[in-house]
Amino acid sequence: MDMDVDMDMDAAHQPEPSASPVTRKRKGPQEDSSSDEATSSKRPQISIACDACTEVFNPADIFQAYCGHNYCVGCMTRVAEMSLAAHDARPFPPRCCNVPFPQNEIRMRLPSGVSQRVLRRLVEDATKNYGMYCCNPYCSAFFKSNGEFPFYTVECPFCRTMTCIFCRSESHVPSTCARDDDYVLARKLVFDLKN
Repeated sequence: MDMDVDMDMDAAHQPEPSASPVTRKRKGPQEDSSSDEATSSKRPQISIACDACTEVFNPADIFQAYCGHNYCVGCMTRVAEMSLAAHDARPFPPRCCNVPFPQNEIRMRLPSGVSQRVLRRLVEDATKNYGMYCCNPYCSAFFKSNGEFPFYTVECPFCRTMTCIFCRSESHVPSTCARDDDYVLARKLVFDLKN
């Protein structure tokens, strides 16, 4: 009798013979079958709770801060929006346990409008003493150069417009800015005085 049961089970796992190739449709999330339930009950379901709202999520939907706390996208977005809204610079950038969220996580996980506002504010805060505004009136983003000024121009990281570092208008390359000559002379004078 055991032999019959084994044979029946083997037959159940064999594909049915067919004259044409069989194409199997992938099951959607709404389609449910008892075999899927049996298979999924054997696999351990991993879930992680958001430390802010305590709801449970799939690990792919959770961000873990450097301190080890877990945030769902909704809570991470709320933290970012609250830090942007604060008039005191202290709660900015978005952080947990006084450690800022990584910029790549902000870029990847937050909704694009929120992430762009956070990233622009990060640039503005980091460069408030040395930054400049894009000369493109449709952009006007505040940014800082990396300190390298090829042809004394700076490329806006948001719209890619080249801005002259002297007159703050659109780049004059290949011509020079009238203020460029003054700058070169002043730099030469400083260099001569130091040596």
